[in-house]
Amino acid sequence: MHYQRTENRVATLQDSRTRVDLYLGDAVFRPSSAEHPLAPQSNTLFDCVLALDCAYHFDTRQVFLSQALAKLVAGGKIALADMCFEPRYQWLVWLTSKLGIVPKENIVTIDQYALAMKKAGFIDIEIEDFTSAVLPKYLLFLRGVGPQWWLFSMTYSWYLSAMGAKFVLASGSRPGVGI
Repeated sequence: MHYQRTENRVATLQDSRTRVDLYLGDAVFRPSSAEHPLAPQSNTLFDCVLALDCAYHFDTRQVFLSQALAKLVAGGKIALADMCFEPRYQWLVWLTSKLGIVPKENIVTIDQYALAMKKAGFIDIEIEDFTSAVLPKYLLFLRGVGPQWWLFSMTYSWYLSAMGAKFVLASGSRPGVGI
């Protein structure tokens, strides 16, 4: 549903100077993937890769970062609206991983996130914590949708607090002269 809505918006807004390619499916290339944009055998390169509110679910974020770097032109950029964590309870990390909400490897602090981007090969890495600009408004929105969403927002608020969740904007560049 979100993919279709985004595809419709891109078709309406796209102009001749900007090309936007959307892909629906697992963000991480697997050998069984048919025509994946990050497939090593693909000759397609990108100026920019965006991952909005999803990379913390990837199996794993580190693999995605490495694959994305390989498909960026020299000087190309990656930008992710993502989550970092500083959990207070290890049992909650275990439960989050076991329920398939977030792979354990993706439950990292902001500093660990920056190191993961560096390990993948990115330069000019910036990570900005924008939790205070997102979380209160998001929870307020959920509380206003209906009684069941109010209950969900209260539970989710506790969960995010217990996991030390931070909403971040992470970006970096592929080395080399380019765009």
